[in-house]
Amino acid sequence: MIASLQRNNMALAPLHSYQGIDADYDQILTRTSSGLALNKPSEATPKFMLSEKLRNSLGGYAQASKNTDTAINYVQSMESGFDQINQELKVLKTVVLHAANDSSLDESSRAIDQEEINRSLAEIDRVVNSLSFAQKTIFKGNDQVFARVNNPQFTVIKIGEKAKESKMGHPIVMEQVPTKASVTTLEELTEQNFGEDPLVLDFFIGTRKETYSFSPKTDPTKVAEELNRFFKVQNLSLDASFNQGKLSIQHKNYGSLPVFQIRANQNDVFSANANEILTSKPGLDIQVEIGGEEILGKGEKIYGRKGGKTDGLEMVWNAEIAKKQAEMEANEDAKESPKPVLLEISNRPFSFHIGKDQGEVAQFFLPPIDTKHLGLNVKNESKLGNLNEISVKTFLHAQDSILLIDQAVNEITQERGKIGVFQKLLLEQNQKDLASKKDNTLSGESAIRDADMAKTVMEMTKKQLQSSTNAEILKNSNGQQKQYLRLFRA
Repeated sequence: MIASLQRNNMALAPLHSYQGIDADYDQILTRTSSGLALNKPSEATPKFMLSEKLRNSLGGYAQASKNTDTAINYVQSMESGFDQINQELKVLKTVVLHAANDSSLDESSRAIDQEEINRSLAEIDRVVNSLSFAQKTIFKGNDQVFARVNNPQFTVIKIGEKAKESKMGHPIVMEQVPTKASVTTLEELTEQNFGEDPLVLDFFIGTRKETYSFSPKTDPTKVAEELNRFFKVQNLSLDASFNQGKLSIQHKNYGSLPVFQIRANQNDVFSANANEILTSKPGLDIQVEIGGEEILGKGEKIYGRKGGKTDGLEMVWNAEIAKKQAEMEANEDAKESPKPVLLEISNRPFSFHIGKDQGEVAQFFLPPIDTKHLGLNVKNESKLGNLNEISVKTFLHAQDSILLIDQAVNEITQERGKIGVFQKLLLEQNQKDLASKKDNTLSGESAIRDADMAKTVMEMTKKQLQSSTNAEILKNSNGQQKQYLRLFRA
């Protein structure tokens, strides 16, 4: 060993150890003061990132729970409005029954009854137009127009503001199923098509031309697979299929506009003559009847008629879902006929965001419930069109008014039942689910982030002892240099 005065090599090891222990001790002090095992990303990056995501989820669950509470309060306020309307309908029923007792009433009595009826009708409209929650009229819903179809084979993309609201839904009748442009070989493909001069196909789509040459001895049953791989590589909007020995090529898009052309180097493939360009058979556009309106779409897309019931509508038909539904209906021996497909349009969707992520929205739809929209479509001899028109001016009017009031009661009761189910099975259940998710997330975040205080105190004591020991060693490591200095004094 060299007797060096320039470097104290013996002190390097205890110095580095002391510095490391000092850094660990600082980290332990931070854990002790914060109560957290992780205080910055550098301590354990993957765990820290997971912990931050869980913390973000906790905040989302907390706000979603508050949103759900608000939704429940909103629905309960709506229920109080329904109760007021029901009370007024009871009054109406009582007054009309009194007026229907024709033999005991004179004109002045009927006038008094009519006045009380008018007052109750005005009270119903007042409740509908003025009952509010947080300065928002409860029965008005949102200003936006909302549309949906009760069958998943149709997806609504958007709806216009002038679309006509339908209380029962606009029936959708499929009149023409959309198809795709296609061509099919005239004869079955055989090994002769793939001999020494194998089949070559040219495809023309717009201004593009692509050529595919089959190899000699190609298996005819594998032709469609080869072409589909080729279409994918070349990004061509075509599909190939092989059925009963014949090859079919069709466009990927529905409708009369997408077309393509094809040419084969052999006779009797797609056309009688070789090298003759054949244009595909055009597809069909979808055609439906919605609420009695004939609509011819483009491909599988349906566009509402301007100024009609479906003004501004854009909707897409899904062929795969329609096919699955048809198969299910064919396999089931259903005694009941399929449910009618309905387009529901409402300008009063009630929307509540009750989850932590985008799209976790609870909605219900409330039709208009003012007196002009209650008691509609009730056949009566007095030609009363809605609840607002009920009258007791004659015995017949009183009798027919009873029918309209009963219909209005049924309608209000039905809507109350819907929002009751909405509150119980969706909002209140969601509140329970959120509480459970929040507890589980909190437990997971705690297991990652929170410090084990007993272990932390034990480590702190250990580091204190190590620090003291290394400090003493570092102090004694300077003794060798002192011995060298005594040589000069000697």
